[in-house]
Order: sequence, then C-alpha cells, then structure tokens
Amino acid sequence: MKFLNEYFNFDNSNITYGLTTELIAFYVLECFKRKEKNIIVVTSSIFEANQIYNSLSTYENDVLLFPMDDFLTSMAISISPEFKLIRLETLKKLKSGKPYIIITNLMGYLKYLPSKETNTNFEVKVNDNISKTNLIEKFEFLGYKRESIVTSTEEYASRGMLVDIFPIDEEHPIRIEYFGNIVDKIKVFNEETQLSIKEISKVNISAIEEIKTSSDSSLYDYSNSGIVIYINKDQIEASYNTLQEEIMDFNRINNTNKKHMYNLEEINPVYELFIDNINRLDDFEIKEMPNFNENFSLLKDTYQKFSRAGKEIYFYLDNEKQKEIITENIPGAKVNIKHINKGFVYGKYVIICSNDIGKEVKIKKNYKSNIKIGQRI
Repeated sequence: MKFLNEYFNFDNSNITYGLTTELIAFYVLECFKRKEKNIIVVTSSIFEANQIYNSLSTYENDVLLFPMDDFLTSMAISISPEFKLIRLETLKKLKSGKPYIIITNLMGYLKYLPSKETNTNFEVKVNDNISKTNLIEKFEFLGYKRESIVTSTEEYASRGMLVDIFPIDEEHPIRIEYFGNIVDKIKVFNEETQLSIKEISKVNISAIEEIKTSSDSSLYDYSNSGIVIYINKDQIEASYNTLQEEIMDFNRINNTNKKHMYNLEEINPVYELFIDNINRLDDFEIKEMPNFNENFSLLKDTYQKFSRAGKEIYFYLDNEKQKEIITENIPGAKVNIKHINKGFVYGKYVIICSNDIGKEVKIKKNYKSNIKIGQRI
C-alpha cells in the first residue's frame, strides 16, 4: 500500500497518533523495509504484544516474539517453559546478524539477559574425544534436565554407552553413541518410537536456560542498537510504575534489595519512534472498518457515501470469486487480490477487506518453533 508512505513519518523521536492494530503493523513493516535493521516493538502487556505479533506475522516472516509474563511474582513462583524457549530461540536468531522485527512486552524489554558476547552453545562431532561425564556436565551447564527417557525439548538421558538429548534447535532428539571416551556415532531419533531416523556427523547444542553471566545485556543490546518503537508510551510508563511498586513489595516481603531488571531509563535507544492509539488530529480521519456481515446493500451505500466524500476506496480480497461478487454488486470498484486482516479509513483512503464484508475470521498465528513440550510415549 504505497499510498501510506505519504502519511508515515520515521524521523527519530516522531510520534504517530491514532493508528489501528492493522495500521501499526503496516507502519512497522514500512519502517523495517526502509531502515533494513532490527526493530524492537515494545508494548505494555503480553496480550498486546501477541496481538501485534499475530498481525505482523501475517505479512512478514522475519518477525520474532520475545515474551515475558507481565508480573514480577511469576519470576519467583513459576516461569512459563514455552516463553523461556521462545526467548532463547529469538536471542539465537538475533545473534545471526540478520535483521528482524522483535515484538516484546515491558517485562521482556527490561529483562536481564546473558551477555551477548557469551558463547552459549557447543558442537559435538563424530570422533570427538570427550568423556560421557564431561559431556553431561556441559548439558547440565546449558540447562538440560536429566530424565530416564527423552521425549521433550530440554531433556537428556544417559544409559550404558549412550547419551540422548533433545536440543532446542532440533526437530527431533539426538543419540550420541560412545566407544570408550570417543564419540562413535551421532543419530537423529524419533521421540515417540525411540527409533533412529538417520546418522549425522555433528550436532550443535544450544543453551536451554537463560544462563547467568558475569555481565548482563538487554534485548536492545542484542538488537545491535536497533530502532525501538513504543506502542502507547503512557501505558508503558504506567505499567512500569506499577512494576516498581511490585518490586518494592516483593523485596520487602522477601527481605531483599535485589535489582530484578533494568530500569526503563537505563535503556536509552539512539533511534526511537512512538505510536499513540489516541487520534489527536481532528481533521484527519483514522478508524477501523466495521463488519458488514454480508449485507451488500449496506456495503454499497457505505461505498457510495465514501465516494461522495471524495475518498479513494480499495477492496483487498482473498480470491477471484470474492472479486466477482464485489464487481457485480459495485461496478467500477478497485479490487486487489491480496489478504489483509482488517480494513480501515486513513485520511482520504478507504480499505475494505474480505473480513470486513463477511464473517470475520481471526487467524491466530502460532509461533514457528521446533519446541516439543510434554511428548509422551
């Protein structure tokens, strides 16, 4: 949607008002396209982070999630294993040097992370001279948990001359066979049947825990000083103030003075942008398109109303059949065959999509991951 370019402003410290969730996605995507560097999108809650991730990942593959529970007490009581593994995957991808869009909530943005300079993986190759004891010590250091049998990501098992492990990066677990202290064979096996799939010559084992190091890094450090886009900075600051009160209460109850995470002011981005959902521009129309529930009479009336007001109206539909229906009901309509999640009015432009015309289908985008939790034999 090239017409959006005339409205989007990516000057450092610029504030953009009134964007819908869909327009936030287009804004971030256009920024990513122009700047060609990492972008961190910061929200006040994990719910909002998931919303934006779902919208963005409809249009772009290089979108990562860095999720944290919204409350400090969750760090002491229970840590979501799925969130932890997703964070580790995200950090590994960021180390590759390829630019990504990273979506996180306030807790993820402020989290202490292992120093980005720390090597948190090691390689095992056929013919390596490393004892089973030393190998298992490395697994333990990287956070893998010992079980009698390996069925899930982050588990390892040892018996006789075999060591099994399910690395975070692998779709299936790995079996390392020993001859004395020499790695004799490395095999991929099926976690459900425990039977071998194929032999390989080497495997890389990455950390399964957020390892404590002598120094800390932030997500901003891992982004190589990327662009930070704050969604509703006022809400982020309100959540931050609530978080500080929670930290004080937590430390008082536990008789500690621990600093659990970075202070918001400690992360000082070189380049930052702000999006505020409130529309403060009285002469500029921004709103989400309502759903017409297949009421083509209402759709036609709305189209004509926008047309009389001098708006440029575009339909974004999912297939040719929908195009035929629209052009039959509204002759002269400008139709594109391309999926978007939700239509909107933005200045002089009106976008109407398939979800606006019929029953809205909300697509929940599952995070792309090889992680397997709780597999059973």
